[in-house]
Amino acid sequence: MQTTPLTYDDFTGEELTQNLTGSECLHCGYNYMSNTSTGLFVLENKAEASRHLYLADCSFFGVYLTKCIRMAPESHAAKATSYSTCGQSASYLYCVDGGKLYVCNFNDDTLPEVEIKPQGIGSGETITMVTNQYWMPSSGQTTFDYLIVGTTVGDGYKLYFYETNGGAPQGQPVYTLTGKGKVKCVRFINDSFNSFDWFVGPTFCITD
Repeated sequence: MQTTPLTYDDFTGEELTQNLTGSECLHCGYNYMSNTSTGLFVLENKAEASRHLYLADCSFFGVYLTKCIRMAPESHAAKATSYSTCGQSASYLYCVDGGKLYVCNFNDDTLPEVEIKPQGIGSGETITMVTNQYWMPSSGQTTFDYLIVGTTVGDGYKLYFYETNGGAPQGQPVYTLTGKGKVKCVRFINDSFNSFDWFVGPTFCITD
């Protein structure tokens, strides 16, 4: 299969996406707002001790690079141990650093950060992961859209499911799950998927 390099829409910028030897992808996310599809990629180059956020326009007309932003080394985003992308309600990149949850606006080149303090998390728990999982079918079925925050305490974990407003968690968690071990990722699956849903917008989170 023939592939072409990811470039800007004027076909420049190939050097930003084709010389990534030594880089590791830490996060791949997808945001759909106002009929605009945006792909997000966080890449780390350990040799250069740097992380970059790549943004791509992911429309039906093609996929093009729109921005490549170097994260400020002192920022929480540049030191994060967990990332997630807000799927449909805000232009947010979520990140966990030092046991705290932050969001940054990926539409602002400075990636301004704000700490988010979800309610209901115990004082002895440490936030270790975050993900936005959603199921938004076009057929009128029950939807699912929660910001899920994972914590650890001792040898156990807890998952908190929050409803959101503008990408921020609202009130107490709707659901709480507990278990032993460490959570690496969370996926929501609905077996009533209808292929027609793909024609009207993203139905569920396929990245993160």
